[in-house]
Amino acid sequence: MAFDWNGYLSLAKELQAETTGQVASTEIEAKQRSGVSRAYYSVYHIAEDYAIANFGYTPKKNEGGNQFHANLREEYRKRFGNVDHQEIRQILFRLHKARKECDYDSDVKNTPSLLQSAIIDADRIVTILAN
Repeated sequence: MAFDWNGYLSLAKELQAETTGQVASTEIEAKQRSGVSRAYYSVYHIAEDYAIANFGYTPKKNEGGNQFHANLREEYRKRFGNVDHQEIRQILFRLHKARKECDYDSDVKNTPSLLQSAIIDADRIVTILAN
């Protein structure tokens, strides 16, 4: 059975609910950072699956580094006549940037707000692709 990528978004929302109103600590920040990452990967894979099914997109997973993230955004950019697809491209860029910040930077400002924004953005992509 194929994995349902919406599960990552549900986990991000659970992490947000668990940490909302909590006193800042390393554990709380780790959960919030993880939530940002899960929100991104949820919609990255949902958008990728959509592109495969609807655009004939073929992911090039053997390329070095994180180029496949940019390749997916480029696939949506090619649909320049579709405003929703352009919005998806922009949101994926924003979420990817936040995910990298949360996964690699030692000092991330306002992780509760970053997680909230990531969930809102991820929900937006899910809504667009569901219609």
